[in-house]
Formats: sequence, structure tokens, C-alpha cells
Amino acid sequence: MNMGAAESSVTAFFGKLADTWNTNDGTAFAGFFTEDGSLINPFGERADGRAALTAMYTEYFGGMLHGTTTSINLTTLRAIGMTTRSPTPIRRSTRPTATWSWPCTSSTC
Repeated sequence: MNMGAAESSVTAFFGKLADTWNTNDGTAFAGFFTEDGSLINPFGERADGRAALTAMYTEYFGGMLHGTTTSINLTTLRAIGMTTRSPTPIRRSTRPTATWSWPCTSSTC
């Protein structure tokens, strides 16, 4: 895959991720991770496995993240191997540093 095609693919992935976030559906959001995927959120809480991610984000979307939306803008994409690409989305948040993040648009964040 050339860099142009890779960038389009990664941009489409993050677009789908943001669209899913905007539905505030924890199960759908966790579906972007492998069964054994892990995430450390901006609050420092860790979830290991899709079931744990589903539980974490179902709780968040039902509470403090209810009604939040996000947008992710890819700023660079660099080749780190023959078949691997590393996206660097732009942060639009004042929360602690993460690979990607979202703005909090809820008054409870």
C-alpha cells in the first residue's frame, strides 16, 4: 500500500471511530479493539480486553461522557516498516497526553 492509500485508510478508520464515539455506544466503541486489546484512558484507568472496554465506556457514555462528541484530524502518517503505518492524530483536548483524544463537550467533564 502506498502512503496515499494508507493515509486514506487511516483517515477513514479514525472517521468511523469518531462517528461511533458520537453515538455514545460503549459496545460499538469497544468493537474497534481486538478481543485482547487494552486501553489506558486520559484518566489513567486501564481496561484489558473488549469486554472491559465495553463495560468502561458503557458506564462513561451513560454518565460523565453522555452526549459528548469528538473529531479526529490526522496530522501525519509515517512509515515505520514495510507494512506498518503510525498515525499521529491532532489532539483537541486539554486532558493528559494520549495517542488520540477527544474534546469534552459536556458540562460534566
